[in-house]
Amino acid sequence: MPSGLGLDHNAIITLRPPSALNDNEWLPPTLNWLDGRWHITHSTLPHRTTQRNTRIELTISAAANGKQSFHIESSHQALEASKPKTESVSSPSQTPLDFSASKGTASRFGSWQILAWGKEGQLDDWMIEDGDGWISDSSGERRADWRNSYVVVHVEGDGEDEKEKGDGPGIEVWSRRGWWKPLYPETVGKIKDALKGAGLEYLAEKLVGVALDDTRGY
Repeated sequence: MPSGLGLDHNAIITLRPPSALNDNEWLPPTLNWLDGRWHITHSTLPHRTTQRNTRIELTISAAANGKQSFHIESSHQALEASKPKTESVSSPSQTPLDFSASKGTASRFGSWQILAWGKEGQLDDWMIEDGDGWISDSSGERRADWRNSYVVVHVEGDGEDEKEKGDGPGIEVWSRRGWWKPLYPETVGKIKDALKGAGLEYLAEKLVGVALDDTRGY
């Protein structure tokens, strides 16, 4: 594999408007791609300004009925506290692509829809994505995938937490790599432009960074 590459960090944002569930031009991520830890790096929700190192953990597995189920764990630190606060819920019948709040613990999370997803950086023709975090070439030589992943989420504002804090509908941006490799400003700018193009100018203008540091590790 050639050395000294100028690695591409360009993100191509394809965003569907909220509730546009039948948008044929928008392809959803696979559930396996969503599985794992995400860091909330940007948000329009006012209560995120009192948090830092906010994480979402999605664990997706096969349910007894043969369908996939998922478990959500949300955790964060207060700005001046070291101990994380954690909430979790399991849902055997819904999908993290379009999660609807229901009774009990799930209602605290509210509903959300994934509007956009992808990676920062485009592969050259000779690069082969292995799907396991590595990029290879035709000779079989491999290198770690340098690209950060992102998800743009529309939060409906119907959860108990949002209602208690007076938050309305909002936007959050999740990334895989959090504080140690933040999203490029160009990527965040493109996300804002895509939101404006979808008629969500008022949310694009409110999108700000969420506090991140290294006190929780990776």
